[in-house]
Amino acid sequence: MTYTFQTYSHSQREFEEICDLLNESYQQDHRPRNWRLAVAENWNMGSRFLEPKEFFINRVRLWRDEEGRLAGFMIKGNRLVHPQMRSHDPVLLGEMLAWAEENWASLEGEVLVMVYDWDTRRQTALIQ
Repeated sequence: MTYTFQTYSHSQREFEEICDLLNESYQQDHRPRNWRLAVAENWNMGSRFLEPKEFFINRVRLWRDEEGRLAGFMIKGNRLVHPQMRSHDPVLLGEMLAWAEENWASLEGEVLVMVYDWDTRRQTALIQ
């Protein structure tokens, strides 16, 4: 599958797509591999009126599949990046991490990624 990179505009439609992706991925695994919906809503609403729009635009990137559907997104936190994916596609995760290393790495060249202890697919992808 081929993915297209897109800059986040912080629109309501895009945020609804993010929420749909989180709900769908939770239903696939019956446990969170991505953020829980409440975390995304808190991130979106908790800072919406405190931070300028650029705060969000500069910290989120979207990846779409060949049909234009949101396949994944990544949010940059204070120290961690949070890749969120609809599927377990290692190609998409690789693209997302490569982009993060090129654009969001620390001065030491590191990108820190959160992964659940049970998520061996993502752990394996991070080792490679």
